[in-house]
Amino acid sequence: MIFSDRFEAGQKLAQKILDDSIFPTEFSSLALAFSLDGSKVAQMMAEVLKIPLVDLSNDLNLKDKIVFLIDDGALEKKGLKTAIEKIRAFSPKKIVVAMPMIAKDSLEEVKNLADQVFYLETPEIFFNVSQFYQK
Repeated sequence: MIFSDRFEAGQKLAQKILDDSIFPTEFSSLALAFSLDGSKVAQMMAEVLKIPLVDLSNDLNLKDKIVFLIDDGALEKKGLKTAIEKIRAFSPKKIVVAMPMIAKDSLEEVKNLADQVFYLETPEIFFNVSQFYQK
């Protein structure tokens, strides 16, 4: 799947989360969206899901909160692992990783690290994240 931009990817990913009926359509203030490199994806997801968008670089109180860790796509699992470990240190209720695409060889490890993972595709050929965006 090729997305016109990261906003479209964020919208489709948010819709998948809503369609899967895993979470209520109205998220409580206990749900937060985090962005790594996927700030545009996260912005759209936060808008659609009506959850606040915050940045991992801030010191935050995450205890007992649902934390969405958003990226624009994952080729390398090292960065995701580091982010998940950083969030775990704050004792969240749940860590949900969400991204439009993830490399197949990264998916199992991310599933083992996070409480839940949402993605749209696991492409066979994954050279870099930008190959999935027109702009």
